[in-house]
Amino acid sequence: MALLHHASAPSTYWSYALATTVYLINHLPTVLHSRQSPFELLFGRVPDFHKLRTFGCQCYPWLVPYRANKFQSKSQPCVFLGYSLTQHVFQCLNLHTGKIYLSRLVTFDESIFPFTKATPSGPQPTATSIVPDATTTVTLSPTPGMASSSPTNNSSCSASPLPIAPALPTHTHLMVTQAQNNIFCPKQLSVTTKHTLAPPLESTCVSQALKDPRWRKVMADEFTALVSHGTWSLVSRPSTSNLIGCKWVSRIKHHPDGTMDQCKARLVAKGFNQRPGVDYTETFSPVIKPTSIHLILSLDMLNNWPLKQLDVNNEFLHGQLTEQVFMHQPAGLIDQSHPHHVCSLQKFIYGLKQTSRAWYTALRSNLLALGFFNSKSDSSLFIFDRDGILLYVLVYVDDLILTGNNNTFLQHVVTSLGETFSLKELSDLYYFLGVEVIPVQQGLFLSQNRYIHDLLTRLNMVGAKAVHTPMSVSTKLMFDDGLASYDANEYRCIIGSLQYLSLTRPDLGFAVNHLAQFMHKPTVTYWQHVKMLFRYVKQTIHFGLLMRRQSNPVFWGFSDAD
Repeated sequence: MALLHHASAPSTYWSYALATTVYLINHLPTVLHSRQSPFELLFGRVPDFHKLRTFGCQCYPWLVPYRANKFQSKSQPCVFLGYSLTQHVFQCLNLHTGKIYLSRLVTFDESIFPFTKATPSGPQPTATSIVPDATTTVTLSPTPGMASSSPTNNSSCSASPLPIAPALPTHTHLMVTQAQNNIFCPKQLSVTTKHTLAPPLESTCVSQALKDPRWRKVMADEFTALVSHGTWSLVSRPSTSNLIGCKWVSRIKHHPDGTMDQCKARLVAKGFNQRPGVDYTETFSPVIKPTSIHLILSLDMLNNWPLKQLDVNNEFLHGQLTEQVFMHQPAGLIDQSHPHHVCSLQKFIYGLKQTSRAWYTALRSNLLALGFFNSKSDSSLFIFDRDGILLYVLVYVDDLILTGNNNTFLQHVVTSLGETFSLKELSDLYYFLGVEVIPVQQGLFLSQNRYIHDLLTRLNMVGAKAVHTPMSVSTKLMFDDGLASYDANEYRCIIGSLQYLSLTRPDLGFAVNHLAQFMHKPTVTYWQHVKMLFRYVKQTIHFGLLMRRQSNPVFWGFSDAD
């Protein structure tokens, strides 16, 4: 009521004021929850208060891409009616046409309230609005309460009917319903007495993690492993040496189907505090090539070899640190007898700049000692070829793929590595680097279903409208289209994620390559095409790469007939 009276809005817009009130309550801190907002408790982050605007004020949504001709205005004066419940957009009403716009790009004038000049009954919205990619079209019927949404373009999210004041029902059919005869069935309320323990949230600070017994246990296990391996020794704080910090990082690992697998906590050094030439020198570590993965899996399918997966526990602890590195004691687990001492690292730990290189060097030395040799085209591929025994080992940090024509020698290699490193149980390959490896009758099906779902969730596009083409065939992208620029860091990060999808989705290759040409200065137009590509990915989320078994394999070669 306060919002309606302050904006001089008609009572027919009570539902918009109610939705705005609920939105504000969920974003404001409360004493009941120790000065935290319901939004912060639900999502684990502080809400953004910069987008809050005065209800009923004048606003100007951006309408450039969908003008009928270039002589039309770029925007129109509207009234701000709150926030969408399903999208990160603002609701804007045109008082003259009755059109509702849902737009991200809106300019506000919070000193003007157009309802004070409008008629007491308020406008009657009748038309359909056309809005840019950041918006969604909503059509309102002349009668309040009868609303329907109809997206006119491939927007990032589909619109849902907006709440309007309810109208009395009108019966246009001859059927007599139970409600007309005052016959109502009582609601059946189900009561459950058995409660399951909710999965723990990923903690963002030590004090929060220590309150949960599950996170406290995994942190204690990690700390015990570090101490038992002699990772550091407590010494007096040096006065001249560089001292780096550390922090606990918690993650919840999931199965490919999205169910919870386990909780993991890592003590990570703040390697960005290290100084070159003081506490680190070389940092480079090779990364496996997607072509190598395709090649090894193809060989496995052609020869029907066993395909195994091996994981290493605390892989970065298997190496002796040559530089002198001093680190603060872990937060929450400080030695009470020496609270002012620091950790003199004897072995590697997560976060150090030289850690990945040292682990690769240690693993490479052991594999070479077993008779393997490095591939010349990929340093992460190790090959054993002797006395008719052929074995391949693919290495990506602590994940190893093993396949070959001799299962006995494969077990011998695993046993030999287990004498030096702490290994997990050898298992068939089923999930590797975000790729699901699914055995089917024809061979192996490679899918990144879970990886795609995580990307859609990150971009708030799980409910986006799906499309059947990755790019628009009528729009030609230009390097400088004159529109507003977009966040370059986010654009490059998303393009990199799409490039990784090419591991199992070669159909995205052309579109991703085309969009990657604008990473130096992305604009809103390019970002709209990125979102269209993600809507295509959502439509084809179950697509993947099928590697077939062949009884008589044929080697095919392709060339450019230029």
